Amino acid sequence: STEQRDYIWDTLTRAWKQIARLNQLSCNEDEIGKFVKNVLVEASEYPTPQPDTKCDARFDEFPSWGTPAPRIEAAIGLLLLSRHSTCASKEVRKAIKRLAHDPVPAVRHQIANYIYFLFNIASEFMWNILEEMCQKEKSTGVLRSLVARTLGWLRDTDTERVVKLLKDIFEKTNTQVMTGGPGIQELRRFCLEIFTDIYIRSNHQICQEILNNCLFRKSSLNYGDYFHILGCAKKFLNYRLSSDSDEDKNLRNRARKLLKNILKLSSYLIALITPIKRVAL
Repeated sequence: STEQRDYIWDTLTRAWKQIARLNQLSCNEDEIGKFVKNVLVEASEYPTPQPDTKCDARFDEFPSWGTPAPRIEAAIGLLLLSRHSTCASKEVRKAIKRLAHDPVPAVRHQIANYIYFLFNIASEFMWNILEEMCQKEKSTGVLRSLVARTLGWLRDTDTERVVKLLKDIFEKTNTQVMTGGPGIQELRRFCLEIFTDIYIRSNHQICQEILNNCLFRKSSLNYGDYFHILGCAKKFLNYRLSSDSDEDKNLRNRARKLLKNILKLSSYLIALITPIKRVAL
């Protein structure tokens, strides 16, 4: 039956994925490597899972998926396999690119989560996939994985590129289309944590501007933003207190500056709500 075939493919794809985890694997000289590459590429076009309107709507709030799901397992397996230079062939890259635009968000989620495996082997291809996903992806569940896992991992490798992509994603959350949707606040939190970390560590001007816009945008207050920035900034208040180097002092001072701005905003909010309390009394 179709259901039995789906479960067989799911079980086999999981097994091939585990083989792809091996550190020593060749897709040129090793027959096992060649076989695994071919079957994972084939599994990447398996019809299961199918798009499901109800499940896809819940995915943004609670990213999860069921089984059997051979195409999901194939997505992870192909990215694991592509860590090996002999396995990151045009055929494999084509399959990865196709999966990055898969109609099922749980499949795209795997690409967003593990695309950084390509960093050492095919970095430009990786960045191209990331740029396309940042521009076109509409699922907050997928974008959260892309930000928290992949861009978080890449922020020290190419800060300027990461900041640009983060800014594109963050600006999406300010639009009427996305504001208030499932998973939006968590997506903003992940973005703001990285912006705050980069600003405090390296005095990055674009990150500083984004943080200031969040803190002083009195026309459309987002209280969650302040708590996210506060939570990240306070970790740096006691950063290497025993160190007197200018670099460490400047880092701590930037954290203090952010916290002072948040305190100023708190004063503004208290002044704003005081007349309301008096009217209520």
